[in-house]
Amino acid sequence: MAHLREAHGDLASADTLLHEAERLFNSDFSPVVRPIPAVRARLHIHVGDLAAARSWATSAGVAASDEVTYLREFEHVTLARLLLAEHADSHDDNHLSESLDLLERLHQAADTGGRTAVVVESLILQAVAHDRADQTEEAVHRLRLAVELAQPRDWVRPFMGEGPRLRELLTLLSRSESTFARTVTTAVGARPAQLHAQHPPPAHVADARVRGPSGEPLALVATLSSRERDVLRLLASDLDGPAIARHLNVSLATVRTHTQHIYAKLGVNNRRAAVRRGHQLNL
Repeated sequence: MAHLREAHGDLASADTLLHEAERLFNSDFSPVVRPIPAVRARLHIHVGDLAAARSWATSAGVAASDEVTYLREFEHVTLARLLLAEHADSHDDNHLSESLDLLERLHQAADTGGRTAVVVESLILQAVAHDRADQTEEAVHRLRLAVELAQPRDWVRPFMGEGPRLRELLTLLSRSESTFARTVTTAVGARPAQLHAQHPPPAHVADARVRGPSGEPLALVATLSSRERDVLRLLASDLDGPAIARHLNVSLATVRTHTQHIYAKLGVNNRRAAVRRGHQLNL
């Protein structure tokens, strides 16, 4: 659900869902190869909260110099993403060189182990990294390898969300490559409105034609998640925070997080205003 929320641009709801997943997760004796904190770190990287992502890397104990293993592969790919983001933020070439070295070792290990999804992801990130190092020819080469692996599987999603520069590199590639390469290029360049054109917003998305008491148009800053709508309805009741938490069977901290997200999306700063705005928007 968090991945779907993120894909639809509802990043606050995605973060809340991952926070709840962390709270509920119980490990058995099996190794955890896709830790939820690492998934959440990727979301933090996506939204530009690099301090939170770096805090995860420190607490997880992952470093670019680590030996790469299958058990920590997901975490190390996440670290490579963080290093690329930190390079974009600080222009520190050490971050770029560390990322390139780590990605090369991850690519080799995944290729040897036959883990094609990780091979594709590492190739895409290598393309981004080589492009940052002004090695455009090598970047396009890596991207070509990724497309060739993705084509028989019709994988488009791995290329999404990597930034506008990747589309430019794909455009260079698609001029002389397969129809699939052109399909990927088109998908990566599509705007959210184009992607969702055949899927109109659900009823809970506010109608921008709703107007406030002074005639000004009212609309949501972002779509409320299903759980946020549940919380909003309960905010209209006489229940206090702890009672709402018990009713929803979640922690008080989770209710407070939902409430803050509701305030931000509705453009208000207190419970009464949130309820009033919710009524105005037919939520």
